[in-house]
Parts: sequence; C-alpha cells; structure tokens
Amino acid sequence: MIHHKSKDYVYLISQPSHAWLSGQLARAWGNNNFKCFEPFSETCLAAEQHDIGWLEWSRNPQINKMTGTVYNFLEMPFQSHLDIWEKGSRWALTINKYAALLISKHNTFLLGFHDFSNEPSINLKLSKTFQEKEQAFQDRIIDQLKADSAYADYVGEPWLIFNQKLIKVWDYFSLLLCMGFNESDVIEEVPVDFNSNTDLKLSYKSKNRYIVDPWPFKYETFEVACETKKIPHDQYKSRDLLKRLANTPTEKRSFVITSDV
Repeated sequence: MIHHKSKDYVYLISQPSHAWLSGQLARAWGNNNFKCFEPFSETCLAAEQHDIGWLEWSRNPQINKMTGTVYNFLEMPFQSHLDIWEKGSRWALTINKYAALLISKHNTFLLGFHDFSNEPSINLKLSKTFQEKEQAFQDRIIDQLKADSAYADYVGEPWLIFNQKLIKVWDYFSLLLCMGFNESDVIEEVPVDFNSNTDLKLSYKSKNRYIVDPWPFKYETFEVACETKKIPHDQYKSRDLLKRLANTPTEKRSFVITSDV
C-alpha cells in the first residue's frame, strides 16, 4: 500500500493501482527523441501488471503493529515481500510469458539494490535463495521465448535490457506521482535509445499538473490516473481502520503530465 499524506487526509493507493498508472505512462512513451520499445503490448502489460502479486494482499491488507496503520509497501516483512514478488511473475505467466519475464527481471533488479546492513542475516539468505529461484525461472522462460519467432528477437540484448530499464522508469515515475512530488525530482539513467541515457526532471506545476523535461512522451499533454482511498487523519490510526477501509469507496486521482513550462 502506498501512503500519501495531505493536510487533512491520508491517501492509500494499492500497489496494483499504482502499477495501472505505470502502464498508462508506458502507453504514452516514445517520440522522435526517445526510442519506443518492442514488443509494445507485452511491455505495456508488464508495466501495468508488475505488482500483480499484491492483488491478494490488497484485498485483505494487514496492520503494522509498530505504526498502528496499514503496512506501507516499504515496511512489509521481508519474506512476505519476496512471496508477493514470486506470485507476481508466476501469475503474470498465465497472461503472457514475455511480460512475466520482464516482471521477474524487474523484481530481481530492485532486490539487487536492497541494503541488508541493518537487517538480520536471514534476510540476506532469503534474498540469495529468491534470486537463484528467479534466475532459474527467467532462464526457462527465455529458452521458451527464443523458440518463438514472435519473441526471439526481444529476449537478448539490446531489447531485453532496454525494456527492463523502462519498466524501472515507469515504476518510479508512478511512485513519485502517488507518493507526492517534492518541488522537483529526478529520474536518473532514463534510456533514450539502446546506447544512451539521460535524466528526467519532474517538477510540480499546480494542483495536479506536472512538468517533465526533457519530454519523452508522444503527446504534448496527457492525463494518467490511479484509484485511492481517502482517510481523515484522525481516523487513520483508529482500531477499526481495516473495517473503515473496507467501507471506504475508492476515488479516481488524476495527474496531468505536460511539457508546458
């Protein structure tokens, strides 16, 4: 669950809804200056479903006893997080193999940046086991895709690395929108094409409008959205929070992305 606090409310956004927003960014990506990706539909699907493993948890969220609130995705018990990631790539496999491969690649990439220095040693062991299991899964799917003429060109360099980098960009971009921008944020090492990267500067313009520079999208201005549950601050740590969440309808939360400075 993603938490965003305003003056009066806490906005709770499920991981699958955040991923939906990532998919919307993917479908708008690419122009004369930023190379588009292939296969298009499958890579968009991976962006949109990269958190599919959270579906079950999002329907029945848990309270973090340390904070008295629903777990933020950054606070999840380590094993629980690994289990969710594993479910995600396996569930995605029932939709499309290439998307499942990208999702698994994305999860192992993120885990590679995890800092274990202040964590129990068991977490590092769990991480190594997970990485080995996912590598075997990825190798198996790559072998299958190499034998499929529709995907053989996209499971090695440069396409697989290029697409994997873009999944990371859209994931982070969506998280910044959902969690709330600073005055400006930077997404580093955004692929321009197979051989070059750049940094995207994201700036808050007004209530729900955000400027991106340089501009990587095919439209001059467009809107993306997720769904959120809005809880007043004074009810956020109440004993009946889970019941209140279950009875709170979701609301559409929109963001306008523009090149207009």
